[in-house]
This record gives sequence, structure tokens and C-alpha cells, in this order.
Amino acid sequence: MRYACAMAIVITWSTVYGSSRAYAQALAGKLGLEAHPISRAGLSDGDILIHFGGLYAGGLCGLKDFIRLASSKGVTPVIATVGLADPAKPRNREKIEEDVSKHLPHGLAGKVRFFHFRGAMDYKKLSIRHRAMMWALVVMLKKNDPASLSDEDKSLIATHGQKIDFIDFNTLDGLASWAREQL
Repeated sequence: MRYACAMAIVITWSTVYGSSRAYAQALAGKLGLEAHPISRAGLSDGDILIHFGGLYAGGLCGLKDFIRLASSKGVTPVIATVGLADPAKPRNREKIEEDVSKHLPHGLAGKVRFFHFRGAMDYKKLSIRHRAMMWALVVMLKKNDPASLSDEDKSLIATHGQKIDFIDFNTLDGLASWAREQL
């Protein structure tokens, strides 16, 4: 006789500077669960995988591990992106989902549910590579007509070299509600 296993929610994170881990741990706290680095996650058939990954230059941190785990039969895949772009703006959400979906296998791309959150950045803690990338981006933005810049572009220019923090754990409530409804 075969017994059905109860579905579980598995919360993972992959981060370079810590915002994704902070969100994953906050969601885990709201749901009475634990969050783990994606490299240490294990799944069973029927589980819900919620992965928090930082957005860096159009890529998602931990995406390869997410694909490996989310491709398992019966797994409900969820990507929770953490970046600086304001996800309240539909154009930003669409662009993030388009960029991440380009890297997903065909069979997985249509199954992933997305949630988006804003992170933080402290220029003093950035790697040399990331500092150089941000400098190049700001230089490029400054060459544009100021009238053509988005509010976020203007914000990146104005805060260059500073610490910015958009983390808001209250924005997790929608994801927490959705996760509870799945059980």
C-alpha cells in the first residue's frame, strides 16, 4: 500500500549581499518554517519550492540550482526576485520575468510563479566587479537626456556611492497568504 506524503513548503535563498537571505528568513518566520541556502535544499514530490534570488545584471542568483530542483516531478516552482527596481511598476515586473524566463528550460518557464521584492545595496560592500558595473551604468545614464530618464535611473544616479535600503518585510504578506492557501 502506498501512502501519500504531505506537501511541504521549502524556502531557499541565494544571495551575494544578504537581501535575499533576509527575505527568505522573514517569510520562513511568518510561516513557521526554516529557510536554507538553495545548495542545501531537498525536495519531495508535491513540494512547493519558493526561491529568493538576488537580481544581478539581468540574472538571478541561484538559478541553476533552482532549475535542477524545480524540474523535479510534482514540484510547484516559485521565484521570489530581490532587486532594486520597484516591482510595483508593471513594466519592471514584466522585464524581470522576461529576463529570468529566458534562462528557464522550455518546460519550466510556463510553470514558475513569480513574486518580486526590493532589496538593498551598500556601495562600500560591493565587490570591485559590481562597483565597476554600477559606475559604468551611472556613467551611461548620465549621458542620456535627463528628460528621458526614469525615476529609478535618476535615483541610481543620485544615490551612487551610498547605501540604499528598500527592504520591506510587510511586502511578503501576499506571498505568505498565497503559500498558506496552497497547503
